Amino acid sequence: MQHSLHDDAKDSVRQQWNRMAQGWSDSSAIIRPWLREATQAMLAMAGVRPGAHVLDVAAGAGDQTLDIAERVGPNGHVLATDLSPEILRYAEHNVAQAGHRNVEIQVSDGERLAGRNRAAMPRHCQEIGEVVPVEHGSIMQF
Repeated sequence: MQHSLHDDAKDSVRQQWNRMAQGWSDSSAIIRPWLREATQAMLAMAGVRPGAHVLDVAAGAGDQTLDIAERVGPNGHVLATDLSPEILRYAEHNVAQAGHRNVEIQVSDGERLAGRNRAAMPRHCQEIGEVVPVEHGSIMQF
């Protein structure tokens, strides 16, 4: 398989987020409250309830991941993904600090979610500011 310009651009984005990860995480005290109302509205519109399984694509440092984990509760599950392994280290730390045991962190390209079968796919998908209900198997395996 050839390396494309698209792959080069994605590698560049990954490197940028790896470099900016600490600064983004350090700004969580500002970012999370700023986005909370929009996040809650988005989750409500998608019908995310206690017990739901949610895929959080481009989870970053986990600010919205924490809100999702609280909303789905201990019987729900959140799979938080990002293409930047460095920023996900902060997400792992933030999830552990919050005491959420219903969150899984995975480095993954949102365009090429891999590693799980379609039957395990969550019912809802949060993707860069948008929650999209999905039917089992209607997008790529992850």
